[in-house]
Amino acid sequence: GPLRQYRRYGASRLKLPPGPVEPGRAVFAELEAGADLARAEVTLRCVRETVEGSGKHQRIVREQIGLGTVADRQATTTGLQFTLEAPPGGPGTDLSGRPAVYWEVFVSDQAAEFEAFFLVPVYPSAPR
Repeated sequence: GPLRQYRRYGASRLKLPPGPVEPGRAVFAELEAGADLARAEVTLRCVRETVEGSGKHQRIVREQIGLGTVADRQATTTGLQFTLEAPPGGPGTDLSGRPAVYWEVFVSDQAAEFEAFFLVPVYPSAPR
């Protein structure tokens, strides 16, 4: 699980340029991880979280509602480098909304037994 992965590889982090990611604009991203992620699959996806039930029977349902583009993927000695692009006209991040909507990068490498999620702040640019 996550604790075993942390003990094996240490902390991992996703580095993005300052500010939010604008839909339709590619940004350079770098994942720092102790694992060899040469065979990793990287996905940028938009998720909507709804709450079903109440009390101790309450559960969170995560539904993928959009996909972005991950390109120019390259393994490095410290992890991975790639570009991300949320689709133009796609939804922006709204964590306080009901339902909550957010973008995340999902990284999975079965050979390295590595799996991680990273939130990506996607917000449309202000009208000019």
